[in-house]
Amino acid sequence: MLAERPQTAHEVARRIWGERALTQAFLTLCEVLGHFDLLAEDDQAHVLDDGESVRLEA
Repeated sequence: MLAERPQTAHEVARRIWGERALTQAFLTLCEVLGHFDLLAEDDQAHVLDDGESVRLEA
């Protein structure tokens, strides 16, 4: 998903879990950020911070 375009963790969570990402925000965001951390450790993903929002990119 990140290869398509940079996205926020919330956008990724919504694409994976739909409405559940709203009702279970803490769990779904933790899951996305945990996977992102693993990708970042392998230098497969990066954070883009434009001062307004933080997006994840492959």
